[in-house]
Amino acid sequence: MQKVYLGFEGDFEDEGMKVCGADKVRKQIEELKGYELDLHSPDTKEPIKWYELFDETEQKNRLVLNSIILDRSERVDNGTLMANRPPLAVFTIRDEKIVRFEFYAGHDRLALNYDIRQIKDYDKEISPSYEGG
Repeated sequence: MQKVYLGFEGDFEDEGMKVCGADKVRKQIEELKGYELDLHSPDTKEPIKWYELFDETEQKNRLVLNSIILDRSERVDNGTLMANRPPLAVFTIRDEKIVRFEFYAGHDRLALNYDIRQIKDYDKEISPSYEGG
């Protein structure tokens, strides 16, 4: 099992982990799109499609992955001081499939906003991938 921490570079368990710029986030998303997306809505159990997470034209900045690109463009590329913590998306990959997507955002502390999984994992108790502050 592999985890990808979108919007960050380095070893996430290491203190050397750092926020990356918007171009790096775009590259990370392109790499992730090489995996099969095996995620289902927690409410309807319908399959999630990439266009529900990311708009390649970057016109829909309210989509979760586009919001990370916008944040990094301002925070890193433009050097803008931001009031909130840098948002984080964690993708869990197993057997060449993305089987879990977590999105964390917040002002003083990152909180888990979305935990989207493959359908068979919804009845399992799975700890969050990120518990930092």
